[in-house]
Amino acid sequence: MKKIFTLLTIFLSSLYSYSQCNVFADDFEGGTLSAQWQFGTGTYTRNVTSTNPAQGTYSFEQTGNSSFYEGTYATFTSSQPSYISFKMRTNTTTTANGYVVIGDANINSDNGILFCYFNSTNSLRFYGSTGQNFPVNPNQWYHVEVQNINWTARTMDIYLDGNLILTSWPFRSATATSMDRIHLFNLNAATAMYDDIIIGNPPLTGSVANTICNNDSIVVNGTVYNANNPSGTEVFTSVGPNNCDSTVTINLTVLPAIDNTTTVSGNTITANETGASYKWIDCNGMNYTGATAQSFTATVTGNYAVEITVGNCVDTSACENITVVGIDELSKTAVTVYPNPNNGIFNVISSEQVTITIYNMLGEMVLTNVLNGGNHTLSLNSHPKGVYFVNIQQNERVTTYKMIVK
Repeated sequence: MKKIFTLLTIFLSSLYSYSQCNVFADDFEGGTLSAQWQFGTGTYTRNVTSTNPAQGTYSFEQTGNSSFYEGTYATFTSSQPSYISFKMRTNTTTTANGYVVIGDANINSDNGILFCYFNSTNSLRFYGSTGQNFPVNPNQWYHVEVQNINWTARTMDIYLDGNLILTSWPFRSATATSMDRIHLFNLNAATAMYDDIIIGNPPLTGSVANTICNNDSIVVNGTVYNANNPSGTEVFTSVGPNNCDSTVTINLTVLPAIDNTTTVSGNTITANETGASYKWIDCNGMNYTGATAQSFTATVTGNYAVEITVGNCVDTSACENITVVGIDELSKTAVTVYPNPNNGIFNVISSEQVTITIYNMLGEMVLTNVLNGGNHTLSLNSHPKGVYFVNIQQNERVTTYKMIVK
């Protein structure tokens, strides 16, 4: 059986068109706080915990309270990123806590560029020139994304759990022209959690939605995807000059399997798949025989298989051994075929019932009939002149007769 195996490795270089990847990113999957994080003067218990992370294995948990900007903070290279994303959660939405404020070195006086927190009215509050509240629940993760940060117009679009909630939302600060720090703190006693913080550019993503044959496979990032494994997600880590990660989703459409089995009757092999294209193969030399019908009648003892094509898919049957009884054996049977050569009209004399099947040189059946004992006259006048093979079946015995029509 021959399988057509397709090897496809997905390269994502076309996605790496960003001048920078992320000026700051932390998913806390290292299991501890990185050295980039610093502690303010507030009284907090801080943990990188595996309890209820937003994604992956770990998230950052901070319990306690302080004044503004006295919690945990991190600094990074001053820049004008186009994208911010983070996940946040709190155990209480009746006090002000879970602050995420991103800005520059003057954040203590200008309150930064992005300013959001859980407030005391069961809401997630964003503050620009005014405040906007959005209903939330305690102990539930929320995903905040900031896109289309316009450093000229000093506006941004804000998404909550994938939904656009604020369009052209103004910077909180009227003077900040870049970002270089993020602050996380509570004004009241609470446990706030944070995960998957990204400041830089939108995540690099790609997708594979190929249609493949049932016996084909593709390879993405070293993983084989096929009929048994048609979908998944692959993460290309630390790729490109900026050591970014890229996520690729795979969703394959797998076409139905081709029936590559055959049925053998005497010297004739028939492909069981219907409505397809066929090429019969001599397995001994792996050469095509030239026959293209659904059935093939061997005229020479050998091993034969069929290559089956349905649409763009190809499969090949197992080789079948066919033993052809020689023409000289016909004289040992109670059947006579004459004259040979002939002009297309010939006679078959048999003492018992026989099945006669005639094939052309391409293995295509041109005539079949069940003849009772006696003398019968048959005609091939509607077919071209040439060489034909006459199969005569008596019970389980099949003999082949080569006949020439002039």
